[in-house]
Amino acid sequence: MKNLKSLRIFVLTAALVCTSGVLLHAQTAPRSYYVSATGDDNNNGRSEAAPFRTLDKAVEAAKAGVIKTITVIGTIEDSFTTTHGKIFNKLEIRNTGTDEILITGKPDASEAEKAVFNSPVSIYNAKIRFTHIEMKVGGRELYFSNTEVTMGRGAVATSISLDRESSLIMTDNASVTGGLGIALNGSLTMTDNASVTGNNRNGINVSERAVFIMRDNAIITNNKEKGVSGQGDITLSGNAQISNNGKSGIEGRGKVILSDNAEISSNGGNGLIVTGGTVTVSGNVKINGNKGAGVYLERGTLNMNGGTITGNKAEYGAGVYLEKGTFSFTGGSITGNEAEFVGGGVYVKSGATYTAGGGYGKRQHRGRWRQ
Repeated sequence: MKNLKSLRIFVLTAALVCTSGVLLHAQTAPRSYYVSATGDDNNNGRSEAAPFRTLDKAVEAAKAGVIKTITVIGTIEDSFTTTHGKIFNKLEIRNTGTDEILITGKPDASEAEKAVFNSPVSIYNAKIRFTHIEMKVGGRELYFSNTEVTMGRGAVATSISLDRESSLIMTDNASVTGGLGIALNGSLTMTDNASVTGNNRNGINVSERAVFIMRDNAIITNNKEKGVSGQGDITLSGNAQISNNGKSGIEGRGKVILSDNAEISSNGGNGLIVTGGTVTVSGNVKINGNKGAGVYLERGTLNMNGGTITGNKAEYGAGVYLEKGTFSFTGGSITGNEAEFVGGGVYVKSGATYTAGGGYGKRQHRGRWRQ
């Protein structure tokens, strides 16, 4: 019995030691691969002291193992040589599988250690999240094909292009700035103070069948030309704002939905140009202070059942200018707009139709009309 008791104590002690060893190992196990221009692809990449040299090596390691985080230290660029012997700088990420890979800089990095991509980046058939990293190279150098990408806190790019099979979520103050904006063929959601600002052309170009959603204080501002232009579906809600762009706020030929405190304001041209499709304005939307009509309806349908169009200035139709198409006005207000000639509120050209109902009386107008 005494020997049996001793054996039990020994087994229990050994189990505790093993358990402690497992816990200790779990606490000290590497949580990231590291990449640095001073690194070496012959390293194991699992510490800042032994980083990889190239992003490609880190991605290959992350694809194959359980560690799905890559930490970039300082400025990196990868290069390849063509069959003609020319050398091009380019970062590529391919075929990473269904697990998301996080590519990040150090949140508290010194100036010398700030994560920067200094090469064009192409991502194919992958699921990637970027945080605390700058992708600041000229042109549309961040390209996604059949890829899901999230840009989170501290992620900055100059220019992005997405194909039809790709999606991008910009959140937590991520930004696209100082380049050519976003060429959108797939889907884009901007949320949580994300921004597209200070670009040299339009902020976002939305192609046919693309989908753009903007909400939760996201902003498109101070772009040289239009804030948003395109043929796909555009939805603004949740205090989203398009303001202070050099030309129009939005020019759309698809379905445009404005609701829930969205704002189009202080743009250098019309607030919203409708060149086809259907626009719906509701809730507490504000279209105000634009240097052109609040809404210019060239073709298509405008349905307004809420919101305010105010403080816009144009030669004709400062509130709403109807070139062609149909404007159904059943709620909201069009006040305080200033036309240089006629149509401070609504200007209706021959061939267009304006109908006001509900509390505004059942009235319909065709041809020139002003309010």
